[in-house]
Amino acid sequence: MESPAAPSSRIRLPDGRSLGYAEYGDRSGTPVFFFHGTPSSRLLHPDDSVSASVGARVITVDRPGHFLLFNRWAEILGALIR
Repeated sequence: MESPAAPSSRIRLPDGRSLGYAEYGDRSGTPVFFFHGTPSSRLLHPDDSVSASVGARVITVDRPGHFLLFNRWAEILGALIR
């Protein structure tokens, strides 16, 4: 599902880049990361009502490159979790 009015935020990564993300579902629920395919963005997400009904806080991110930064996903997600 695409959402034009997604509740988006941005964090600064340790290397100075910005990472855009959005949250859907139950904001106090269990965090679940959702990674979009190509082409897409953080605006692609599962149905909000379904996520909320199962107690999921769905976090979507703008992927900063599918293969160039693939080996840095743990570092990038660690910054988002903090």
